[in-house]
Amino acid sequence: MAPDGRQLMWAWLKDNRREEVQRFGWSGVFSLPRSLALAEDGSLMIEPAQELRSLRANRRDSLTGFRSRTCEIRAVLEPAENAGKAGLRVFATPDGREETLVYYDARTQELVVDGTKSYGDRPGIVERAPFALRSGEPLELDVFLDRSVVEVFANGRQAICRRIYTASQEADAVSFCLEGDVQVRELDVWDMIPTNPY
Repeated sequence: MAPDGRQLMWAWLKDNRREEVQRFGWSGVFSLPRSLALAEDGSLMIEPAQELRSLRANRRDSLTGFRSRTCEIRAVLEPAENAGKAGLRVFATPDGREETLVYYDARTQELVVDGTKSYGDRPGIVERAPFALRSGEPLELDVFLDRSVVEVFANGRQAICRRIYTASQEADAVSFCLEGDVQVRELDVWDMIPTNPY
């Protein structure tokens, strides 16, 4: 518990690279700290801890030509009823051979991290979590990239975190992943300041 009464937690991101685990002697990593609370209807609210804002630097409002493996992206999107995917393409190579998709699927009402093309020649993983926008509610995504980690929070109600390994050092492009009628209402992008010197 934080001094102000907030309930904080850290998730554990498991590492599935057996050969590398044996070679390096360690496995897994903590997620970013998350703030948990109960909504009025008794459902769980989950958001990035407010202290993470102190890591923000060099704000920009466009993804044009943007490349990074350590950043925070906050986007407010408004998908129409007939929209498909609304989200971001991260850890992408210029030729599109590698990419990770982070999006809301309006058809299935799920938050998705699609790593199908994230592992080079390794089979990627697609993770889905139930998530539905309420009538007239915009999609609020807060996505953190930290070298081999992607963490996504949606509207303070759902979160997914994954380890993402890329085969190419050039897999650092970031762009929108939009399918159908989706309006971009807000966009803020920050570099993330390192929390330690190594």
